[in-house]
Amino acid sequence: MRRRKQKALPENIEAERSVLGAVLLNEDAYEATAPIAAHDPREVFAIESHALLYNAFRVIKSNGGSIDPVTVIGCLKELGDYESVTATQIAEIAGSVPTSANVGYYVQIVMDAYTRRKLIELARRIDALGMGAPDEKDKVFTTAELLRHAQWQIENLTQVSAAMIGGDVMTAAHLADVGLRDVERIAELNGKPSGCPTGLSVLDGYIHGWDKGDYITLGAKPGTGKSAFAINAMIAAAQNNVPVLMFSCEMTPERICSRCFGILTGMHAYSLQRGFNTHKEVSAAKLAAKEMRSFKAMHIDPVMRLTMPRIRQMSKQQVDKYGTSLIIVDYIGRIKLGRRTESRRHEMEAISGEFQGLAKELNTPVLVLSQINAEGEFKEAAAINEDSDIAIKFENLDDKQLTKAAADYQITNKWIVERLIGMRLSKNRNGPVGNKYIIFEKETQRFYPVTQEITQEQKIYPQESEQQQLSDYKEEEEEWPY
Repeated sequence: MRRRKQKALPENIEAERSVLGAVLLNEDAYEATAPIAAHDPREVFAIESHALLYNAFRVIKSNGGSIDPVTVIGCLKELGDYESVTATQIAEIAGSVPTSANVGYYVQIVMDAYTRRKLIELARRIDALGMGAPDEKDKVFTTAELLRHAQWQIENLTQVSAAMIGGDVMTAAHLADVGLRDVERIAELNGKPSGCPTGLSVLDGYIHGWDKGDYITLGAKPGTGKSAFAINAMIAAAQNNVPVLMFSCEMTPERICSRCFGILTGMHAYSLQRGFNTHKEVSAAKLAAKEMRSFKAMHIDPVMRLTMPRIRQMSKQQVDKYGTSLIIVDYIGRIKLGRRTESRRHEMEAISGEFQGLAKELNTPVLVLSQINAEGEFKEAAAINEDSDIAIKFENLDDKQLTKAAADYQITNKWIVERLIGMRLSKNRNGPVGNKYIIFEKETQRFYPVTQEITQEQKIYPQESEQQQLSDYKEEEEEWPY
């Protein structure tokens, strides 16, 4: 067996073999390995073949199968890992433990070694960043950014430790300490969002940013900007040094990047694609690309056929490596559960429940996009609203609503009025709900709150010549899939 770890870091190979052997001996023992399942096996296990074997266990269980040597060998062959884990090795591991009764004890040993390795790696990384000598993959951190980065990583390790010892029960004193630390942390922010900034100040005013463990859903009809908002949220997280991972079933990397460029610099995607102001837009794109290269913990998975096992695996890898992260999924209607259900509605209900559990399990915010129906409810399943901690909906406004909004905010610019949409915060477990008007500038993919200051600041909107050019293509614009 080839060791993956070259350096002398904490490990316990016998405990790893005992965990795997216990599950092969009795598949009911798999439930006791939940602390391992919450992380990337390649990080938890010090031996590569052990990690591949446990990954096969996880794939089998996610597909509703039973774990035994035969099914494991079949799974390894399907995954292309059979050359690394042979039937002989599986037989040896299966015979290495006389009983599965002590699997919980072995899991604690394995997780303890893993946590110690992560702590050592974190200390080395913080040491390098603190010395101001990052490698080519890192950016130079300010002192405040470094402290925040270290805090997120250590909090994540604390979650690992809690899972390792099965720490579901807390004393009153411990609970008080946790609550007091949270209050003091929020007080130090002086009114800034206590969670990851959303990218829209009017929304931060309600929820104070995306918070750890929250399952957030955003529903909208086509053309109302839900995908654009997801990209805005991704960029806002990256600009505030919050790690972020976005799954996109809807857009190619080129389309995602084009929208990022518009958000970062105000580049008009329409005019670039139609040859207007080409030199201006190319210059803006270069500036945006330069800024994006500094977002070292921003990742995008543009796989068009997404399954829940892939989302779970990639999300765990993201959190294991970078700590608390914003996970964004665009969108729930394109995702497959990975196992059979009675109907598509039952599948959607199960997927929503998976996202709710994923947010709590990883202690990280998960933002999932959905469509809404004619009644303004989530199209895929009613359970989406029930499972959500925060439910947001973007809605098109009729003529009467547009007239009222224009009067309320004294908006005389027709160009602005045409870009007003409604934002309805219909559910918020930890605070108020409410409705607000916002501006969605499709040309740049930017969102703005509706205030007198914003509506009077003409510089954020295109010049008259550009407005005229865009109006020449009005019919084509309405067909764009926003």
